[in-house]
Amino acid sequence: MLKAINLHNISLEQFKRLKYQAADKLGQLQVPKLAAELLDDQSVDIWQRSDFMVQPAHYVFIEMLRQLLLPNFEKLKGVHIAAIYGLYLLYLKDACGVSNTLGVDISQFNTRVAAEVGAPVIRADAMQLPVADQSLDFVISFHLMELGYMKLDSIDAILGEINRVLKPGGIFLSELESFNDRDVYLEQWASLGNTTLGVKTSLFSQEISKIYPLNLLYVRAFRKE
Repeated sequence: MLKAINLHNISLEQFKRLKYQAADKLGQLQVPKLAAELLDDQSVDIWQRSDFMVQPAHYVFIEMLRQLLLPNFEKLKGVHIAAIYGLYLLYLKDACGVSNTLGVDISQFNTRVAAEVGAPVIRADAMQLPVADQSLDFVISFHLMELGYMKLDSIDAILGEINRVLKPGGIFLSELESFNDRDVYLEQWASLGNTTLGVKTSLFSQEISKIYPLNLLYVRAFRKE
């Protein structure tokens, strides 16, 4: 089972320091030229081009959670699902000197671009991860499991795969997904068989959540029990 984590012990001062540090480091990463060019390539499908609008700064909260919840990161093994062309993986490799995270994406186009920019992304379905049971220390997901365009049973299947591949105590980091969406979804999320979501529990303290209400609305972390 995946159980929601809270970080209420993190002070506002700690939060701000981590946020600024993460933003500064991510801001130093340049979007690869090939990926940047695809934004203006009219021959590329508009939905595919939108994938390349993701910028390094979009991963600030994922990076903060990585630092808080995954000490000794260079020794851990993980997967980034729906990694697009592997922008965050490039950051981990170039800025942090680690290459222990494999990206998976269902789009052949995205994986081709990833190969051309040097990111370790393979083509695979998040509902059928090519990973052995209980073999990963962490999984990262960014803007994949949205009820707006994905059915609830598909989301449940992905959560089941995450639960399968994580070791006991493994961490799942999630951002821009529907875990804390509108009230109409709360009962549906709570009913998912593979996780205890804790959708009404904020990740950080009430003080921090009040200052950054929109930023933290869709940021979640889970631990496999």
